[in-house]
Amino acid sequence: MLALGLLLAACTQASVPTQAPPDQQNNVDAEPPPPVPAAAPAPAVVAEPVPEQAVAALPPTEPAMAGAILGRADAVRVGLLVPLSGSHKAEGRALLDAAQMALFDAGDDRFTLMPADTGGNADGAASAAARLIGSGASLLLGPLLGEEAQAAAPVARARGINMLAFSNNPNAASEGVYLLGHMASQEVTRLINHARLNGRQRFAVLAPSDGYGRLVAGLVRESVAREGAELGPILFYSPSPGSEEIEQVVRALAQSGPFDALVLPDGGLRLLRVLPQLAVKEFLAPKIKLLGTGLWDDPSLHTEPALLGGWYVSAQPEGRAAFRQRFKDAYGHEPHRLAPLGYDAAALSVLLAQSASGPDFSAKALLDQRGFFGTDGIFRFSPDGTAERGLAVIEIGAAGSLQVADPAPQRFPSAASAGSTTPQSGTDAAPPASGSGQ
Repeated sequence: MLALGLLLAACTQASVPTQAPPDQQNNVDAEPPPPVPAAAPAPAVVAEPVPEQAVAALPPTEPAMAGAILGRADAVRVGLLVPLSGSHKAEGRALLDAAQMALFDAGDDRFTLMPADTGGNADGAASAAARLIGSGASLLLGPLLGEEAQAAAPVARARGINMLAFSNNPNAASEGVYLLGHMASQEVTRLINHARLNGRQRFAVLAPSDGYGRLVAGLVRESVAREGAELGPILFYSPSPGSEEIEQVVRALAQSGPFDALVLPDGGLRLLRVLPQLAVKEFLAPKIKLLGTGLWDDPSLHTEPALLGGWYVSAQPEGRAAFRQRFKDAYGHEPHRLAPLGYDAAALSVLLAQSASGPDFSAKALLDQRGFFGTDGIFRFSPDGTAERGLAVIEIGAAGSLQVADPAPQRFPSAASAGSTTPQSGTDAAPPASGSGQ
């Protein structure tokens, strides 16, 4: 596995990361950032294989400051497509801040990051991509949304430029377009497998009737069938449910037959409105295990009594914990849940730019089967362009405490032993093999 040098490393602070929710839409041109104070450069990132299970430690660095990242005149140029205006500007700003932090950590003036605002729409993404490529970008990071990636892809492909998009919509992956977003299919597979290995047999789903809720419900159906388990009731509530609707659907769930695991692919305030009704019907552990996706990786949910003992899928906590603290030190606030994607994208581009034979953003380099170690743990790109990740199962304890119920793998299976795109849960995968593929 290739460690992203000092940029992407495992540290030992307790916290749990937040994963990206369902794909939505974004992109635009960056407004002029404030001046950047001079900072002592950190050691350059070294792109080299590391021993099995070994990852470069994160050394202390000065907090990164917001601002444009400009290298010298002959620097490698990489474009960043993010929505800095429109309804997704908060996500865009977080991605930009995190990418800048990665470049300050690298301290390499041979690298220039060029942000461009997409406005969070397809036309804006396509035009921003054209401007960045015209300005010499040899790799594009972003855009955020699937529809933006699909619009920008032909522009980049025509010039032979690869893209690392932040979308988690698998339909946005295509030739030359690699997705960093967390895939719902991998989360559901990991979750159902862990629950089956721990004695859960009959699975129900209670989900919002939006695209993400219905997607996860379908994925649960498929995973339950693969695991040889039983499928219980699948019920939906509207994207903006009232208290009466929630009460009715939970009552219907209670009348739909027995089950010992309930998947709740929701988060935020909407899930907080559903949980009290579940408690009334005693859908609680240990009788019924509540199961969640990465949307549960939200500290505001972890103190809810109804979620005590619940399991959800996330990245291994330590790496994201270190990232969160350093981001907060740099910018004075908690990072947005998508910020780690911006950091990892920039760090990966620096790593590939420092190849011994010169900058290498080719498909062969991106598809290195050994993978990379980022803030969210190990990841690698599959031939279909989606990111395969090592995922942990987290259990919610008393007073909001979190325990790792099943740790994320530290390595991917080798080509010879990789019969599945999902690493073996709770164990180290086989030693990494060189070459491309997933």
